Amino acid sequence: MTQEFPFFRRLHKPKEFELVLKNKGLTDKWLALHFKENTIVIERIGIIVSKRIVARAVERNRIKRLIRESFRQNYATDVCALDVVVRLRKKLSNQDIADFKKTLILLLMKVRKTI
Repeated sequence: MTQEFPFFRRLHKPKEFELVLKNKGLTDKWLALHFKENTIVIERIGIIVSKRIVARAVERNRIKRLIRESFRQNYATDVCALDVVVRLRKKLSNQDIADFKKTLILLLMKVRKTI
């Protein structure tokens, strides 16, 4: 299994983010997860980590890597045409990272079941 996160698995354009953010979402203590069915037959992700929540770029990038890694390790096994935007709501401490990953995976599984 490769350790890369392919280009086609990401949302890139602001319009793509905008369309997904208009739809309903699931929220948790740390994050909000918005989702929308897409016309492509792959699952794609977009990540929003605000400077207001996490000031240092190094920390923002680390959080984005954690989210991408959790998403990559838990791709839907069946064909899932879904766009997901993960938006951080609260700053993470080092002790919260394991709980954050579990929460993210649980929310992704809930979203996949609803579609």
